[in-house]
Amino acid sequence: MLKTNMRVCDMQPKELEQITSDRSSWRTLFKEQVSVFERSRIQSLQDKRVQRKTGRQLSPDRGFTCDICSRVCASRTGLISHQRVHL
Repeated sequence: MLKTNMRVCDMQPKELEQITSDRSSWRTLFKEQVSVFERSRIQSLQDKRVQRKTGRQLSPDRGFTCDICSRVCASRTGLISHQRVHL
């Protein structure tokens, strides 16, 4: 499992075996690669969220519009549920 996680972080296990003799360089490489992976993972999640939020919006002529905030809901039940937020 460790080797799989290392490959996901773009670290080659064979290269790391050679670097392990110098602990500080191994630790530096490890921290850099994990931070790069984490930044790309977060960016990917943010991109997915933006796509989800913008791609699924209904046009104003379809659905049910909230009188208070003008949010468009797909169903009447969804509108009623949403309006509880404004109470």
